[in-house]
Amino acid sequence: MEILRVAIITLGLFLSIALFPLSALNMARGIRGTNLESVQTSIREFSQDQNPPAAGRDFKIKLDVNLVTVDVLVRNSRGNVVDGLRAEDFLVYDNGIQQRLSHFSKDQLPIAIALIIDNSISTASFSQRLQGAALSALKNLKMEDAVVIYFTSNCPARIGVLTQNRNQIADAIGKLPISASDGHYDAIYNACHYLIDQAADRRRAIIMVTDSIIFPQENDSLRVPYINEDDAIRAALDGSVSIHSIKITNPFSPRAAQARVDRLSEGTGGAVLKSNTPEKLSESLNAAIMNLRQTYTLGFMPSNSSAVEGYHRLEIKLKSGRCPDCRVQARNRYFAGSDANPSSVPSVHVEKEKQADDCEKAFVSRKIMEILASKSATAELPFQLQTAVSTEVGGRCLLKFDIHIDAKDVKFYGLWSGKWNHHAGRLAIAAYYVDPDGKAVEEAHWQIIALRVDKAGYMRLVREGISYTTNMPIKDYPLLKIVVYDLATRKAGIKLIKH
Repeated sequence: MEILRVAIITLGLFLSIALFPLSALNMARGIRGTNLESVQTSIREFSQDQNPPAAGRDFKIKLDVNLVTVDVLVRNSRGNVVDGLRAEDFLVYDNGIQQRLSHFSKDQLPIAIALIIDNSISTASFSQRLQGAALSALKNLKMEDAVVIYFTSNCPARIGVLTQNRNQIADAIGKLPISASDGHYDAIYNACHYLIDQAADRRRAIIMVTDSIIFPQENDSLRVPYINEDDAIRAALDGSVSIHSIKITNPFSPRAAQARVDRLSEGTGGAVLKSNTPEKLSESLNAAIMNLRQTYTLGFMPSNSSAVEGYHRLEIKLKSGRCPDCRVQARNRYFAGSDANPSSVPSVHVEKEKQADDCEKAFVSRKIMEILASKSATAELPFQLQTAVSTEVGGRCLLKFDIHIDAKDVKFYGLWSGKWNHHAGRLAIAAYYVDPDGKAVEEAHWQIIALRVDKAGYMRLVREGISYTTNMPIKDYPLLKIVVYDLATRKAGIKLIKH
């Protein structure tokens, strides 16, 4: 089945390219020939604005770690947006318990938008149209609203910073590189962290433009994803980021991929818009922007009776008799707890010029730091550890540690090499000096082990296990955490040692 899926996607890409207008292909060749210089130029231009624009003084919302905000769009039975509603028209329930609104506004808070663009070759014919559509649609934003661009390469990249300069945004779109990319989840996750860090006093949203041809697959044996669908939705829910998807119609787009796009939007309170032709793209992008302009923002402090850790079920209703045929669109849950705020987790951003290995380390490091920040101990991936202290000729003390892992506890994928005769797995071995509270204060060692063996080698690993040995200088910190992390299963084992 895997072979058939790859063949179908490959055929779809070929036919999509073959059906593109000649002008689109010429455009793609032009972008392909100059994309690196153009993207770097765009980064330099955007980087002149080192700090994101501040929200206007008249549009402040009191920041509180317990404040829950929800963007709500109300439509009548004809699909038209309903205006003129007041705070008393809404009922908000948190895990079934009615809450008292402490904040209500409509298009008063400025918006921070991450525009995520699928820059795969199958969307090349839309690139030029998207540039003009973006310039037109962004004019519907208010002066204080800001936009930043991400694109979905295998190492998702952000171009520049949040900016209010619409022309810069449109210019950068026209210079995006073309690649066979499926980093949609990664881009969403990264964008959510960025918006939380840089736009805490704004409403936050993502507009994603994609044709779903090259989209992350579930249980994909050809790629170990850094971020999955649940991670992306969780990051959006934690940051009150709504995801609005513009689906470019493509007959070769897998239904499963289209369904994943739908879930991203529906799970975060966003909308799904379709663009059947390049000409419709401007209309869809305008609609996405206007949806953001026409939403109500509700805020509440969860009552003690609903203040429990974990996912909370949200329900937004209109009072009985107030527009009985109306439909309320909003996210249906949020996460509360000690680790609910992703901005408390170190976020390593990877710029375009970084290599793939740097990208992988950045994402894996972030996942490991999340595990280390968790209050619960992790022993999902057991391993044996032996340590010894030695002294170099110069008198420097070294700590040697030997790690042994049972190969049966590690996820291996089958690799195609004429036939399914190779096995591959990826482990991260990391060591961090920690303070008495267990918080990581300094990285002591980092290594990703790429395991690729034939059938005989795999059977030998199963019999003998996986061994790893290294030495590192001993520093003044008395405590050290050793982490073994499986990139495929996301299971980790942690051991705390004193030296």
